[in-house]
Amino acid sequence: MGLREDKFEGACVARRFRKSGLLWAALALGIVSLAGCGFGDEEATATDAVGQQVTATPAAANTAAATAPPTSTTAAEPSATVAVSVEPLPSSQATASPTRPAPTATATPNPVVSSGEELSVNGTPVERISAVGVEGWTLYGETADGLLRSDDAGAAWNPVGEVQPGEMIASENDPDALYSGDRAGCGRGFSDIPYSASNDGGATWTEIEDNQGTQPLVAYTADGQSVLFGTDCGLKISTDGGATWSPVADLAGEDVFAIASEQEVAPAQMLVVGVTEGGTGRLFLLETSDLSAPALAGALTQFWANAEVDWSAGRIVLATAHQVGVSDDGGQNWFWTRAGIEDVTYSVDPLEQGIPVEEQSAGFGPTTVVIDPTDRDRIWLGTNHGAFRSVDGGASWIAMGDSEAVDSIVVSPASERVFVSAGGVTRVWTLDGE
Repeated sequence: MGLREDKFEGACVARRFRKSGLLWAALALGIVSLAGCGFGDEEATATDAVGQQVTATPAAANTAAATAPPTSTTAAEPSATVAVSVEPLPSSQATASPTRPAPTATATPNPVVSSGEELSVNGTPVERISAVGVEGWTLYGETADGLLRSDDAGAAWNPVGEVQPGEMIASENDPDALYSGDRAGCGRGFSDIPYSASNDGGATWTEIEDNQGTQPLVAYTADGQSVLFGTDCGLKISTDGGATWSPVADLAGEDVFAIASEQEVAPAQMLVVGVTEGGTGRLFLLETSDLSAPALAGALTQFWANAEVDWSAGRIVLATAHQVGVSDDGGQNWFWTRAGIEDVTYSVDPLEQGIPVEEQSAGFGPTTVVIDPTDRDRIWLGTNHGAFRSVDGGASWIAMGDSEAVDSIVVSPASERVFVSAGGVTRVWTLDGE
């Protein structure tokens, strides 16, 4: 897995190295000056979620905060921890549905390790986890020995093939569809990492040479089509597994880093994080019910630099380098907080004022954010300086584990566990962080 160096040409921000866990390139290397980064005269004008024209300015976008956090709900207690089995799965389970247990699994499978223990299979650490479906029955684990698959939420693992270079994702609703690739930063040339796809759960891969330099972001199987959203700078869509791609014209000029959708509407509506060359990030609502004519339906809020987003049960969670925002009304109103993450976020909004000198080399930034699909008040956040969890709808955060840059977080309600991959190892916690 190679390092990624994503930098904005002439801009005041640069993307983190996701795989290596290094700090944002521009911050760590001193390539750019951040003290004077500001919003300037830019404005983001689009249509909001209810079809009204809106103009997002620094004041409007960053002061639309609710006076109280979203309403909490009561979370169920996890079951007791028992020992994990790591015996290989029989080959007959290789195509088990991601939405129900494999044929030999019980209704409540034996949970895997927890309490922040490292996940190893036959003595080999699992470096990164990917998941299929919101229940988390089917998991993929990347190790130094190859790619593993579990169809019982991590209780047992089966070797399936080789780990591909770049960023691998699994389809949201097809356990056998995997995609891998990587991209360079906008204006920084092309990545030499190939784009490849597998339709047999990673046993074999097909490399598509014409699409080298493409990073897959999210994939679905819809109406018999394999629908992918990916990026080589802006956003593009494929309906044939990545053999061909079409750019989203409305997002031309935006450096796209993150995308998410709610299960009930995917892939007809998508939330997209785009960042301008000047370093202004915006969260867009993209209508994709007609995949041949995707169109922006709204610019919901704006922020400085990159952000990560998730959307579940009517709740949107947006993690930025300065704070975390939560919206329960489609992005029209936001509750913003830094409670508990003060040490890993910037103390000021860089769109409105310069970053303090002592923070300029800190390399703050989010790497992922995940809402528990069974309880939207349980949220897990990955940053360049460790993982955090919230049990009160994002109002406050608690540090979890090491301070390594987080590569991925997978919430598996099926096993009542959360898999946090960082620094080349995966630690396992209960849904409540135990």
